Amino acid sequence: SEEMFKQIANFIKNELGPETPWHVTQFSGAISWKLQHLPDTLIETLKKAYNIGKEAGLKYVYTGNIPGLASEDTVCQRCGALVINRTGYFIVRQDKKGKCPKCKQDLNLIIK
Repeated sequence: SEEMFKQIANFIKNELGPETPWHVTQFSGAISWKLQHLPDTLIETLKKAYNIGKEAGLKYVYTGNIPGLASEDTVCQRCGALVINRTGYFIVRQDKKGKCPKCKQDLNLIIK
């Protein structure tokens, strides 16, 4: 529910900090024959959670399991440049050692 998303987003912001990532992923019943009777999470639900997280002040909110949504990617918080492009489990990094390629902002990433 919208209220639940607000509570989660505010908890993350207030208790863990606004730079804590929040990954909102689609559930799919197809992952197990025991769960096939359960409906998949609607894309609109993920978009709603994403927007609520951003409105709450979270800097890094991502959607997952829906390839192609721009909300899978990481963008620079200062200039909006694409930093990490994600499509499913495939990642293309644009950053240079944790810095934005456009404005050189420190991206506060843990890189391994």
